Amino acid sequence: MQAEMTTYGTDALHLAMPYVRDFGVAIDGGANLGSWSAELVSRFDCVHAYEPQLCLAESLVVAQPEVVVHQSALWHKQCRCKMSLDGKRTKASSRYAAESDDGDVVAITIDSENLQHVGLVKLDLEGGEFFALQGGERTIRRWRPVVVIESNRHFGFARYGIRPQAAESLLSSWGAVELGRMGEDVVFAFTKDVP
Repeated sequence: MQAEMTTYGTDALHLAMPYVRDFGVAIDGGANLGSWSAELVSRFDCVHAYEPQLCLAESLVVAQPEVVVHQSALWHKQCRCKMSLDGKRTKASSRYAAESDDGDVVAITIDSENLQHVGLVKLDLEGGEFFALQGGERTIRRWRPVVVIESNRHFGFARYGIRPQAAESLLSSWGAVELGRMGEDVVFAFTKDVP
């Protein structure tokens, strides 16, 4: 059953929350219109939302003034990107980051933000989750947050040549275990935090 638009895609949050141990900072990567941010802001001391598309980031600033909104993409390195579409997908939420020297979007790494007490990381990056995880390795290994990633088998391969489930394998290699799936969202926690 599809969730209502007001809570679009947040079903996995309810699976993840019992495993969160630090409620300092939550990261909402690929924030879109902020359905996750809206849920996280009442549960964490600080929510950082990353949305590379200007129109969506501006809307999020208005709708969620208590959220720290970054109009940037999360990536494995700092660079410039453009937002691209493929095939028949034309919605703003279907755009994905592609490295481009003349891109109008700044891509940053999670690690470059030097965030402390990170308790939850959510990444819905239209196939770029693996890259964002690489750029957040130091932060994730240090704070051991619950991690929720979108896992669409086709996006990562078609857009970036990444093998299916590369992001899941990376998290597993760091000691995270899969707690469950809700649609295309996969929830991970680190073994010491799982009963």
